[in-house]
Amino acid sequence: MHLRSPVTLGVVIGLSVVVSLALEHRARIGLCERQACLDKLSDQAAHLTAERERLSNLVAQASSGPLSEDQLRELLTLRNEVGLLRQACAEKSKLETANAQLRAAEARESNRLAEAQVLPNYWPKERLTFAGYGDPESAMKTLLWAMNESDSKLWRQACTPEALDKLDRQWATRGVSEEQRAAETKIMADALTSPSVGFHILETPKAWGSLAIIHLSFDGEGRTRTFVLRKIGDDWKFDNIVFDGQEGAGLSFPRSWPTSEWGTNK
Repeated sequence: MHLRSPVTLGVVIGLSVVVSLALEHRARIGLCERQACLDKLSDQAAHLTAERERLSNLVAQASSGPLSEDQLRELLTLRNEVGLLRQACAEKSKLETANAQLRAAEARESNRLAEAQVLPNYWPKERLTFAGYGDPESAMKTLLWAMNESDSKLWRQACTPEALDKLDRQWATRGVSEEQRAAETKIMADALTSPSVGFHILETPKAWGSLAIIHLSFDGEGRTRTFVLRKIGDDWKFDNIVFDGQEGAGLSFPRSWPTSEWGTNK
């Protein structure tokens, strides 16, 4: 069995990172913008409520006698402002609902992070260190450590020759220099790990021959990514990363993965 990737490693990682950070950035900006808009609408609502009271008084006057030209003009203006008030109140309600949903999502992520941090297999990002390549879990820790160190040489040591070949061929096609390759690797590694404060394996790693699959939670970011590792000699190395929707659409996996003997609490 072999693994086929429809896109190069660098493109896959780059797209995931860009999308992830863009969504997070958009959500935070959206919350701030909605709050500012809510504040503005609240001020408008207060002003228009006062104007509506004036309109009611003018209507009451109209019922007791004819209005002057100025009063009639003011009445028409106030009626238009009442329409704007109704529209502003409806918009305010929508924004309040959207803000509540965003805050609820932030609260859920905060709770998930707190739950993850007490797990026995939780790996705080700042405590990551070299763990060797003797088993898939250790290799995963080493890969994350290399990414967190933003050292392209360390990162390359944690990859299979096939993964490096795919990336090198992509860079060669684009005419990327060695200096630029190191810079791009650093950017990808930083972006992939920087939104998270820690990591933990969601389930016992699955193995099939020389291939292993690890589902890893990026705690603090609220994302899960699937890593493919391959055994090269006595060492397990990073081979690929699978994103949502990619499995089954260009990647080939066994239907049944036997549970390995590795633990997940190292």
